[in-house]
Amino acid sequence: MQEKTDNHYAIVISASKDLENILEKKFQAVGKGLHEKVTSVEAQLSELLIRRLCKIASIRNKLVHEKDYQLANAVEFEVDYNWCKSQLDEIKISRGGLWLNRIRHRLFTNSDPDKTRFPFFFWLILSLLLPLILTKSQLHNEYWQQALFLATTSLAIMVAILLLSIAFRYLSQWLKMSWVVFVLTLAIILYAYFKLPLEFQDLEMAFSQLLNGVIR
Repeated sequence: MQEKTDNHYAIVISASKDLENILEKKFQAVGKGLHEKVTSVEAQLSELLIRRLCKIASIRNKLVHEKDYQLANAVEFEVDYNWCKSQLDEIKISRGGLWLNRIRHRLFTNSDPDKTRFPFFFWLILSLLLPLILTKSQLHNEYWQQALFLATTSLAIMVAILLLSIAFRYLSQWLKMSWVVFVLTLAIILYAYFKLPLEFQDLEMAFSQLLNGVIR
């Protein structure tokens, strides 16, 4: 019985890992474990395929975390695994679809349920609004245009970091805690405002001239 259980364990773990690798390499799925990877690319999968993949993920988790759990039907599990693998192999995806999916997931999905954090989208909006709120409430009205520039700069930094984290895997892993990005961005714009007032005004003027040139 123990040998049979160990054999089932090896089969389930191997199948789950294989499906994770396919999702990660072909679909650029992100997250820890099969459940999260499926969630990150669900827009590209059929409902039936999602259900089968989640079924395999649930069996894998129960087998790993529940001592008394045993695989009831190994044959059925292998059928589900082979079907899911064949379906994933048949799906054709475009490069544009991959980027859109990664951007959507990076913006709106909290892929780490074990940690309390907000998705990137929250920090993106906060980085845009906070300079406006601080400047409007604590400084004189003549600094409002500078606040708008601060907000624009902040947003540009956040978007650049977002795109870089999508383009480079190692950077994406380093920036998992998106609040770190927000703190770094806020530190940059506050330093620019309070420590470099003259240079900041020149930079704002140059930025405005650049925008006017583009519009014309």
